[in-house]
Amino acid sequence: SLEISSLALFPNLTLASAIPLGTSMKRQAIVVLPYFFLLAASGVSRLRLRRSLAEVALLILSVLSLAASYGQREVEDWREVARQVQDQGRSGDAVLLYADYISSSFDYYYHGALPRIKLTTSDFTSELEQLPANYRRLWVILSHDSYVDPELEVRHWLEKKWKLEQESFLKGITVRLYLISTKDERPP
Repeated sequence: SLEISSLALFPNLTLASAIPLGTSMKRQAIVVLPYFFLLAASGVSRLRLRRSLAEVALLILSVLSLAASYGQREVEDWREVARQVQDQGRSGDAVLLYADYISSSFDYYYHGALPRIKLTTSDFTSELEQLPANYRRLWVILSHDSYVDPELEVRHWLEKKWKLEQESFLKGITVRLYLISTKDERPP
């Protein structure tokens, strides 16, 4: 029947449309989810089996789907990032939070005094080139930075321009420490 073939086609179309774009299947599936549920309800109502058995089967499948979806989530360790910057940061350091959406997570756990740098223009080179006049080292916090910088231009610029002193990989977050100036004294 048409409803059953439509139900079989749904996962294949979702998978096929998500993979070439490199996007999450959840984002693709949310648009067609209401139609999927309507088709599923139509299919269940036409089954000749006992309706309660079909309802229990759908409930079990839904619970398993939710468990798989939420069970695979990687929770970023912002507490550890903040602890690392707070413990190892010193006078003359600054913190670059390139993506605006990570600021609130970092700020929630970080209570140190290091200034935070935010890039405000698409011409990031002029902003970054001014930093050595005021700071000796730069902590760069990267998490999901490919959303705001798909070509990773900022990351490549930093790697070419300054010496990477330290790099650590935490759950979903990269913390890099760059030496950006060799001056011993900072202006007041």
